[in-house]
Amino acid sequence: MKSSEISLSIKPRSVKVNVAAKILDTSERVVRNLIDCGYIRAMRFPALTISIKELDRFIDYATENQIDFSEFGSIGFNKEKSTERESESNLVQLKNY
Repeated sequence: MKSSEISLSIKPRSVKVNVAAKILDTSERVVRNLIDCGYIRAMRFPALTISIKELDRFIDYATENQIDFSEFGSIGFNKEKSTERESESNLVQLKNY
């Protein structure tokens, strides 16, 4: 009798903020600020979770538009200061991937 072994590889469909930060090679603070401003869509599941598809969409958007997100990592970052970007971020939320 020959024993059969089944190997199953499961790719995650979503990740928590700390993993998203590693994927984007940035800090959790930057990812949370991007979520707060609407550049990245997240869900509570039960912790803040981002789909891999959403991360891909954000990377494509940021690359295509060559947007500098460096201000999102500054200690003094203020969402309200970013009013110019908020109108832009609303477009991102409506864009289908």
